[in-house]
Amino acid sequence: MNSVWAQDVFSNRPEFAAGQDLVSRGNYPEAISVFREISQSSTSDDIRAAALFTIGSIYENDLDLPENAVDCYKDLILMYPESPSAPDALFNIGRIYYNHERYRDALKAFDDYMDRYPSGSRKASVKSWAESAERKSRKTPVIEKTTAPTTMTSGIRVLLTRKTETLKVEGSTALSVQNMDNAQTLFQGSGPLIFKRSGKKLLINGKPVDAVNCRVMHHGEWIAAAGKKYRGDVSIHLKSTGLMAVNHLDVESYLYGVVPKEMSPLWEPQALMAQAIASRTFALYIRDKHATADKLYDVEATTSSQVYGGFDAEKESARAAVDASRGMVLTYNGKLIISYFHASSGGQTESSLNVWSVDLPYLVSKEDSYSIEQTDTPWEFAVSYKDLTRIFCKSLGGKSVKQVIVLDKSPSGRIMNVLLTTDEKQVKLSGNSFRLAVGPVSMKSTVCDMTADSTGITLKGIGYGHGVGMSQHGAQRMALSGLACDAILKHYYKDVTIVRVGYF
Repeated sequence: MNSVWAQDVFSNRPEFAAGQDLVSRGNYPEAISVFREISQSSTSDDIRAAALFTIGSIYENDLDLPENAVDCYKDLILMYPESPSAPDALFNIGRIYYNHERYRDALKAFDDYMDRYPSGSRKASVKSWAESAERKSRKTPVIEKTTAPTTMTSGIRVLLTRKTETLKVEGSTALSVQNMDNAQTLFQGSGPLIFKRSGKKLLINGKPVDAVNCRVMHHGEWIAAAGKKYRGDVSIHLKSTGLMAVNHLDVESYLYGVVPKEMSPLWEPQALMAQAIASRTFALYIRDKHATADKLYDVEATTSSQVYGGFDAEKESARAAVDASRGMVLTYNGKLIISYFHASSGGQTESSLNVWSVDLPYLVSKEDSYSIEQTDTPWEFAVSYKDLTRIFCKSLGGKSVKQVIVLDKSPSGRIMNVLLTTDEKQVKLSGNSFRLAVGPVSMKSTVCDMTADSTGITLKGIGYGHGVGMSQHGAQRMALSGLACDAILKHYYKDVTIVRVGYF
């Protein structure tokens, strides 16, 4: 049973949109960082409470960190006991304890609910849960066992385009189009096929069809959508904003198109295998968290998930790395991890806590000498106060930026928080949020120093990316030194186990 989410009156507010978008993309720690800022900066106690509630829900449902969720719900109840979110937070605490067989704790939480909120909307459910918890608390408790997954479904759905008015689909063999809602065959024969939106109707080669979700299938090596080739099938979905295209294929074939886009195919085989295992784990984690009936795709083909180039991007070296590591994934306490990776740590990886305020035990900061050499050239980036005013216009209420101050740095040397100052107000931002806003390609990392003059600021630093998890350049240098992929991965992900899963 999923947790109760924050009331729609709050979740539909504009300030929640960015965080909810990150959740829908599977960027859970990043989403928590956004909601954390709302919980600290909103002028409304009820909105602060709703943000904390949402953080708790992400911890519980998406990050498999129930203890963190309970702590978040407790903070909400302590700070905002009169908010609309407080009763649901207390209910969720009891339910989490119950689901983890801590029946006495669950019973206490449910009793607290009835004492605090005797007219609460969940009183009937709470009474039922409490009665069950009381019965079970009399029995000998069963210790919960966690084991690594042994089999998983093989398919994955990759968003190719979110909205387009026209889409051309071709195949290396004849094509078949099926209505995904009733299995009716809409077309069989040779391509190409032109899908077009006409008002609320879907057209195939100019003819209207009675379908809003259809799947284009084939029996050849590839199918092409918008001029790019992919393995598997392609589904077309008629939306109010245009046509959405999704690639359906098995996970291993998907990785053929991911690994050479995320890491140079000319790099060492063991580095490529490490990348394949990290990318497989990341994709399966996000896919399984997105497994809902109304979700049309699991991951995106961009940096929002992992870069996926399809059939055209495949390289023999990358396919070999995927095949050699088939089914291998990273687990912590028997569960898949969010296996973040980045280009270069600059000599010290960063913890998820310092980047997104989310403490994942396998994503900690550690020395990474493989990611820095004397020949590495520092990057430099200058941005004017005028451009910063434009970038942060909404946060600053249209006021001009006068000063940018680095408030603190993490032990790894990364900027933790910055302060933007105008004549009328100050706005605090996390270093990661600041980097993403000014441009992560220009401000390559937060391992940098800042200098200022009358016109703007100049940043000079090392490394590339958020610094969490595996450093790809570090992985390559480890492979060059003779280390195998398992040693590489265990260097970057603390206390993980590598297991092999089967597919069905």
